[in-house]
Amino acid sequence: MQHNQHTSPINNGPFAVLKRILSGQPAFEAKQVQLGSDAQAEQGVGQGVNQYLQSSGRKIYPVVKVASAHFHRSGDHSELRVHIHNASHFDIQLDKIKLLGRTVELDRNLSPHGSAEFLVYQGHSFQARPDTRAELVYQIIGSNDYFMNPHDIMFRQESDGVFLVTELRSRDNLITDV
Repeated sequence: MQHNQHTSPINNGPFAVLKRILSGQPAFEAKQVQLGSDAQAEQGVGQGVNQYLQSSGRKIYPVVKVASAHFHRSGDHSELRVHIHNASHFDIQLDKIKLLGRTVELDRNLSPHGSAEFLVYQGHSFQARPDTRAELVYQIIGSNDYFMNPHDIMFRQESDGVFLVTELRSRDNLITDV
C-alpha cells in the first residue's frame, strides 16, 4: 500500500536561504511532510508572494506627494492648503508633513489613488525667504514601512517683499525609508 505522504529534501544552503528571504518567505526550511492537494490548498501553500516587493526582490517605494498647493494671503496673515495624492496601489496612512519650520500631524488614511486636502500652515506672511524644503512622511497600511518623500517649496516674491508659496514639487526619485 502506498502512502499519500512523502518527505522533501531540505535545502538550507546560502543561495536557497537568500532566495527565500528576497521572496518574503522564512529563511530556513524545516522538515516538512508533503500532503495531498486539498491539504495544500487549506494551508495556503504557494501563496508566499510579498506584495511589497518587486519581482526582482527590491522593495517598492510607494509614491505619495503634494499634488497642488493653494496659498492665501490677507495682509500679514497667510494660509497654505495642500492636496496630497496617493499615486500608489497601496492603502496609505499619512503621518506628518514638515515644512516652513513646523511639523503638522496628518493622521489620515488614503486609499489607492485617493487624495485629501490639508491646512498645513497658518500664520504670519513671510518677509524673508523661508526654508525651501518639505518632507512628507507616510506608511503603507498593513506593513511597518515608513517612507519620506522630499519636496521643494517654490516661492514668488511680491512687490512689497512678501514671499508667497506657489508650488511644492515632489522629488519622487528621492523617496527614502524612514
